[in-house]
Amino acid sequence: SCTPYKNEPWLNVYVRDMNADVTTTASTDANGSFVYDFTYVYPFGYQLKGTSYQPALSGNGRYVVFWSLQDLVPGQSRSYGMNYFRKDLVTGGVTVVDRSSNITLGPSGYGLPSVSTDGRFVQFEAREAGYYYNSYTGTRTYVRDMNGESVTRVSVGQQYASETSSGNVTGRCLSDDGNQSLYSTVFAQDPGDRNGLQDAYWFDSGTGERELAEREYRRATGNRGSYAPSIDGSGRYVNFMSMATDVYSSNKYYSYGYSYFEEESYVRDLSEHKTVG
Repeated sequence: SCTPYKNEPWLNVYVRDMNADVTTTASTDANGSFVYDFTYVYPFGYQLKGTSYQPALSGNGRYVVFWSLQDLVPGQSRSYGMNYFRKDLVTGGVTVVDRSSNITLGPSGYGLPSVSTDGRFVQFEAREAGYYYNSYTGTRTYVRDMNGESVTRVSVGQQYASETSSGNVTGRCLSDDGNQSLYSTVFAQDPGDRNGLQDAYWFDSGTGERELAEREYRRATGNRGSYAPSIDGSGRYVNFMSMATDVYSSNKYYSYGYSYFEEESYVRDLSEHKTVG
């Protein structure tokens, strides 16, 4: 939704119950109010703090997680001016997601969050502590247990690696139990990752196991990048798109003397270590 405020637009987050034909505004504070203001946000200067977007809805329909410039939880929102929030659509309660009792987080990223079915676990992205929005450091991927403030970093890599929970991850990237996660990076973290392009990785926070999710049938990445991966509720299957010609079967074709590459969708069974098209 785009609503005028002091001649400026902002975006809000809504949840619609298709059975009841009811739409609820999610991007409000615990009292159901918007918190709009012009505030100095480093390094951008004075900004309209109103926009809320990038929503993710829990499987039970109770919780919605979104990114916002609003100060929806006074005293808890971090000083960088941008936060992820979780709204309880039953009680109206709002919680800041990107807070941690065990890890020092930098500014939040802009990526699409992901939330487990029961709303307990939330995956989000943030920069390294000490870096700001005008720096060239990439974001890191984290999972927060909303029963406390314990945060687990699921991505690893170099300082300037862009390892986002969205980026090329446009679908669901967290399993039902919150243990299995997806993230994307251009930095190889598996011997089979040899294409030098952005690829998705699967991580089990319970066992610490990490695996390249986007593999071709010979157990290595394809010769072209893959994108738009998503994970099923069990954490066993990963779906992704690729233009590679050596993933499952050749998808290269010719027309009037020119070569083209078709996009194809693949599913990888992480338990059987097999990829099918």
